[in-house]
Amino acid sequence: MKKDSSNSSEVVANIDVINRSLRVTEVGGDIYETAVVRSKSEQCKGAMLHISTFSSSISNNPGNGFEFAVQAALYPDMDHIYVASPGNGGSSPIRNVGMQIKTPHGLMDQREYFKRTGRMTYEDGSETKSLPYLTNMQEMLESLGVEITGFIGTDSAGGSYATGLTLAMPEDQIKHAFFSERSNFIRLGRVGLAYGMLVTENVRHGNRMKGLVVDGLRIIDPISVNAPRIDAPDSANVTLAKERIKGTQEIQRNSIRQQVGAMATSLAALSRGPEGDSGYDNSEDSLLADVNAMIARHPNGRFTFTLAEFDPLYRGRADELARIFLANIDVQRADVCAIILEKLPHAYHTYLPLLQDALRRAAFDLIA
Repeated sequence: MKKDSSNSSEVVANIDVINRSLRVTEVGGDIYETAVVRSKSEQCKGAMLHISTFSSSISNNPGNGFEFAVQAALYPDMDHIYVASPGNGGSSPIRNVGMQIKTPHGLMDQREYFKRTGRMTYEDGSETKSLPYLTNMQEMLESLGVEITGFIGTDSAGGSYATGLTLAMPEDQIKHAFFSERSNFIRLGRVGLAYGMLVTENVRHGNRMKGLVVDGLRIIDPISVNAPRIDAPDSANVTLAKERIKGTQEIQRNSIRQQVGAMATSLAALSRGPEGDSGYDNSEDSLLADVNAMIARHPNGRFTFTLAEFDPLYRGRADELARIFLANIDVQRADVCAIILEKLPHAYHTYLPLLQDALRRAAFDLIA
């Protein structure tokens, strides 16, 4: 199939827009690295939020800039907003702010609470709220003139932050959300999570997937969903992003010590979940707690989750965990879907970008 060169040129144009818009914004003592690509369409359908995974940012990894530029080219009828996750690039880590959250383990400030429970929301009396870090993030988005009007497209850990952020948004604002390879479905422990992602995913699955021809394996044919053709990220694309995204030099990034500390906090939080080896214990289910709170606030939204069969996050139990998860959604008439991707790893979207694009289009009701 012939590649659409007009889309490739749009990616390059978007990279230049990202370079000009890349900045850090401080709100309430928290700092966020952001980039914005506005739609040129006269019929803009809304804004899509992209929060990076727990170890990524544009200023530290320009490859993130290329991937963001691709997403903006794939969905030109939307505004696109990128936010680096806590402690990455120019975004400050989650910090203690002097608040007291009641837990079964005692009173905790937000950093300890996130690290111990994996949750980005908490109960304040009868009301469920976002942690202050996310409340400030929502205020930051509003200060940029951005309203996430219905589309969230996040991968892995970014889904944890995005889920909590929805509690800081106006009620019923989110109409569609796509969570690819969300963490917290099962309790892994920090060592289990680190080994699974560094060894099982990056080495074993990485070597297996390198042999794939990107256009040779499709579960959903991109032609059927009118998807543009754009090359997958590779070393040449990353080099292109590095050459064009000069704004990274002006971002005041976290020190190595801060980044390592933030990564350790996130690693502990993202390894939380219900008991994995001795039955399903719902008492420490950060995923269900946050997702049920999100759906209650946005009851008319459609929420799609993908779980890859070979993702180390699910320990070979993706189908079982998805069924348990759906059975415990406690909001009546909620539109929640879990899709199992057979024989694919955590980073399937890196090797099969058109597949993820097709899945997103289906989740966002964009199939032509």
